[in-house]
Amino acid sequence: MASTATAVARGARAIAREAWQHRALALADDRHLSGTPRRIGRNDVGATIYQVPSRSHDGAYVVTYWPAGDITCGCTAGSYGRPCGHVGAVIRAEAQRTVAECGSADEGMRYWLNGGEW
Repeated sequence: MASTATAVARGARAIAREAWQHRALALADDRHLSGTPRRIGRNDVGATIYQVPSRSHDGAYVVTYWPAGDITCGCTAGSYGRPCGHVGAVIRAEAQRTVAECGSADEGMRYWLNGGEW
């Protein structure tokens, strides 16, 4: 699994984390993936798991948002540590979720945003 911690060094050259995320966001916009991630829960180490639809085949890729801020994707580009639109869509979804959590004074809404049953 590739990490976006300081630099993504797999492949021919290293990319700074900020540039890597910027490219992932651009790919999500180009491929109209923003708004498509489905949060399916957390794993046993606290990472948030998302499903993002594939454009090339029926089905979805699993994107994992780790507590330290690293993001991994099961698509071909993600398996090589390259930015992908799936990760960009999840970056945007996590940013929206954070804003919603901070802006919501309703305890029930915060519970639901963190994966609780409605």
